[in-house]
Amino acid sequence: MDDRNLSHDARVVVESDFEADLAELLRDQLRAHGIPSEGCTDAHSLCVRLIDATSRMVPPKPRAVHISRELSCPKQLRPGLDTLLNNARQGADLSPWLSTAPWRLIGSPKDKNDPLLRAWGIHHFHLGTSIGAGGHVKRTSQLLFAHVTDTDFYAVDVMKHGDWAEQRLLDILDSNWPGVLSHFQLRGVRPATSFTKDDILLMRDGHINILASASDGTVYAPIGGGVTSAGTSVQATRVCDMCIAAARDLEQQLNERPQVLTEAAAVEGVQLGATLALQMTVEHGQFVAIERDSGVKFILGPVP
Repeated sequence: MDDRNLSHDARVVVESDFEADLAELLRDQLRAHGIPSEGCTDAHSLCVRLIDATSRMVPPKPRAVHISRELSCPKQLRPGLDTLLNNARQGADLSPWLSTAPWRLIGSPKDKNDPLLRAWGIHHFHLGTSIGAGGHVKRTSQLLFAHVTDTDFYAVDVMKHGDWAEQRLLDILDSNWPGVLSHFQLRGVRPATSFTKDDILLMRDGHINILASASDGTVYAPIGGGVTSAGTSVQATRVCDMCIAAARDLEQQLNERPQVLTEAAAVEGVQLGATLALQMTVEHGQFVAIERDSGVKFILGPVP
């Protein structure tokens, strides 16, 4: 017998290891996305890796496209920009215009985790028109910087590759669509220190979160959610903390009261044995326990 949790009342023994089950589910998801799992040692690190990586992408869905007053695009890049914006409107996959680096570098020391996205909530898109063998458009030295939400695509400006800390980006976003950032605004807070571009880049490299300040003095919390000291997404870490905690709590409850399962099965006319071998999975956003010998499924509750 392995080291899966064993628990029993007077009649029923439960064998389970929900965290190991969750880890295997996460490995499957990473493989499906082509994301390496090397360096991940448990369900939590696998979960962070998955959410951290996929959150850098833009889920394909139709979005309203907004173009800033300041946006200026070189003539030779205009066809690429128009194609990108049309695809955003139509809900097409925008992955070909994004960086090729995330999947190649995930988990390696060279993985920068898109610090501009984590700090200011701004994606950058290449503006080539031809798609290469790797499925990405031709790389361009000038990029479209945009803030993307579930429903809208805010095209900020076309600027150089490497303009990751240009104050202009934040100011355009702030002045054109102030309401979009209102829930990040720290009212009553004023900037006490002015940071140079080099300061900002240095702190981002050191995984230090700094408040974002527009030129008009408006201060925002990290619009992209910020990073942990390990350089991973704060939002991903929070979600995974809740997910792992929920799985552990459900497992503890079932180990303490296995009769809940036997009684629920009996209502459906199924007689379970004295040993319940449980495997956890996720279906339609719900944690589900499967009793492996009988195949009976028990819906346990929503995944956080």
